[in-house]
Amino acid sequence: MATFTVNVLGCLLIGLFMGIFTQNFQFNQNLKLLFVTGFCGGYTTFSAFAIENFTLIQNQNYTTALFYILASVVVGILAVVMGFLIMKFI
Repeated sequence: MATFTVNVLGCLLIGLFMGIFTQNFQFNQNLKLLFVTGFCGGYTTFSAFAIENFTLIQNQNYTTALFYILASVVVGILAVVMGFLIMKFI
């Protein structure tokens, strides 16, 4: 749950940052890279997500692994959209 939570929060942050950067055309491209790729990329934990799923599969917990993968992808994308929309309507 910890990795899932961090990844979803990271997706929400990326959505918020992208919402800010798409509203303001005067921003520095380096700031976008710093916050989106640097900060959020370093904050989220794809490698931990991968090893956790690998371990689940090794232990034959196929249903849990599949649910974790699907939930992470779907909820992560929804979090990005939610963050983007929050910044669009503020």
